[in-house]
Amino acid sequence: MTSVFKIALKYTLISASALLVWLTAEMLLGFHDKYVEYYQQTTLLSLIIPIITFRFSFKEYNKAQAPNNANFIQSLGLGLIMTAFSAVFSTISLIIFLQVISPDFFNKMLAASDMMAKRNGFDVIATHEQAIIYFSFNSYIKQTIIGTVVFGCILSLVYSFINYRNNVIKPKLKIMMDKK
Repeated sequence: MTSVFKIALKYTLISASALLVWLTAEMLLGFHDKYVEYYQQTTLLSLIIPIITFRFSFKEYNKAQAPNNANFIQSLGLGLIMTAFSAVFSTISLIIFLQVISPDFFNKMLAASDMMAKRNGFDVIATHEQAIIYFSFNSYIKQTIIGTVVFGCILSLVYSFINYRNNVIKPKLKIMMDKK
């Protein structure tokens, strides 16, 4: 039987690598400067990465278990382990991106914030002060950790319930229907 930790680590590393590629693609395609008004949408689209990697990890975990043997708690354990690993490795990916690939990221975001505030008739000074707090290294690290943990817990619960439904409820219903 394949180790839960091995599966979780495998898919977490895939997810963290995909995140780094996604961030770099956003930058290269201009979503950090030229098309910055679409930055929030492209960032939300990046949530597809953990959705897919969690799905594949649960699928592999089910195959590694005896048929119909992955219950809710075991599945939740896999999801929570992935969440913990993801909080660490996604943060490392973000640090690599911010420090190595795009060290001027925050300056670009501050300039874009000022530009949009001016264009929309907002108080540029007040907006800039808020942006300085939001677009800072520490703020982004905190956001990444908190967001990863919250979203990972939600995904863990959803996929654990799906596993429970597929591995416990459906087989019992099938047995009941076969008896009729």
